Amino acid sequence: MLHPSCGNRQTHAAGLLAYAGLVLSLFLLISCAQSTRAVDLPDEPEGPVDSSAGGFAPDLGHSDARSTVRVYHGQDASQAALYIALDRGYFDEEGVSVELVRGLAPDDQMRALASGDLDIGLVEWGPSLFEGDIRIVASAAVEAPGRARTLLARKDLVQRGGLGRFSDLRAKRIALPTEPGLVGMMVDRALELGGMTGSDVGLRYLEASQAFDALRDGEADVAFLPEPLATEAVDQGIAIRWKELSDLVPDHTELVWIYAEIFSNDRPDAGRRFMTALLRGARDYENAFTRNLARRTIVSSMAQHMGIAEPGPYERMVAVKLPPDGAVPRRELQEDVEWLLAIGALDAMPDLNGIVDPQFVNYANMRLGLPQ
Repeated sequence: MLHPSCGNRQTHAAGLLAYAGLVLSLFLLISCAQSTRAVDLPDEPEGPVDSSAGGFAPDLGHSDARSTVRVYHGQDASQAALYIALDRGYFDEEGVSVELVRGLAPDDQMRALASGDLDIGLVEWGPSLFEGDIRIVASAAVEAPGRARTLLARKDLVQRGGLGRFSDLRAKRIALPTEPGLVGMMVDRALELGGMTGSDVGLRYLEASQAFDALRDGEADVAFLPEPLATEAVDQGIAIRWKELSDLVPDHTELVWIYAEIFSNDRPDAGRRFMTALLRGARDYENAFTRNLARRTIVSSMAQHMGIAEPGPYERMVAVKLPPDGAVPRRELQEDVEWLLAIGALDAMPDLNGIVDPQFVNYANMRLGLPQ
């Protein structure tokens, strides 16, 4: 049991949906092997990124009126699709105006979604997903081998041989995110492989910036940091990348896009058009980091929105995989909920069929066609 709060706790014709399901099934067969980490490739001449290579179809059925949507802005690499779609005008093409909302922790996001102050959020797997009036609409990022987030360890500790195997975690100080989720699940499994439980290590629950400071100041031995903070810690000689999350939870969804229930119900057309632009951005990102297409342009777009203006660190950071179809894996979600139940982070099994709404990615993939 890793977390101190653990104990406390439309519309389209049927034919279109069936076709969309077929498209998604075919894509999944094709895309299984797309986990190449292309950050190390030499730059190729810049060229246009064809995010609609599968046969992009303009939407002739929606209203000409523009829709404004308020979207969580976390300055995280997992939101690169959002930033790319903004800079390349994909939302404008869909008649959607995006208002970025910064400074929201997971709990703040859920409250803002419930109050109507936020339409679209981005959260990691965790209990907060099942505590508000939201719909899980798309997978945002995946822990693919070679392209996964990592646990970082203090560089000096590793260099003197103090941390190699999972069993070496005993008595170490580990900084975890404040909500139980995928990182906590990974550490749970790592401790189990090392013959330990959470009582055999020193667990601290910190926000990302606090975890960075703890590593730097020698107050944590192991920590999880999102990009670009992870690369910053490595560049400063504070830490090294110790273990990928994919070592223990391979190809696992990392983050999901969520819609406020009121937004999903009252403005589904805006939700569909937003998703179409978003997945175009995700496909551009994947083309940049797996096929080296217009990578400098994509990196520049990320740098503009993520708080580190110099593009250099973005070339060195782990290019987390953004699923170009956005499909939410139901079986995986079921297993994660069972883990949350087992550690006491959830009191009862939620209605996953009522929470996961695939209509938006189905629509987007039908218009965009198969990812290339």
